[in-house]
Amino acid sequence: RALAQTHGVSLEEWSEGRIAQWGAVTLRALHPPHGFKASENDLTLVMHLQGPRHSALLTGDIEEKGLKGLLPKMREMPPLRRVAVLTAPHHGSRNRHARELLELTQPAEVWLSARPKFPKESVWLGFPLLRRSWEGEWELGL
Repeated sequence: RALAQTHGVSLEEWSEGRIAQWGAVTLRALHPPHGFKASENDLTLVMHLQGPRHSALLTGDIEEKGLKGLLPKMREMPPLRRVAVLTAPHHGSRNRHARELLELTQPAEVWLSARPKFPKESVWLGFPLLRRSWEGEWELGL
């Protein structure tokens, strides 16, 4: 916050349920719920982006506790049943809810934000890792 204020950047807090329109793309905050108490990673903002052609689920640094609370809500949201891109939660680390997230969203691509050595395989829990942060800029036409 202090750094943002130093540079004159305004901050907005987002929590579950907030929706914004950015051109033809709808941004929907899925997590964290207002007042959620958890580790810093589990307080990460999870966003669903829906464009005219594709959608993406950006999971940030969410870990097990956050996913455990998020997944039941996601089952009730039909647009999340198939996404073009899923960012692997918590840099692709495995937890007991990762497989359920993949089965629920059925992503066409999984993007990974992590160091080149983690994970080493080109498949994340059965889904191809098609983009990695060390391979350069990412672009998705929604």
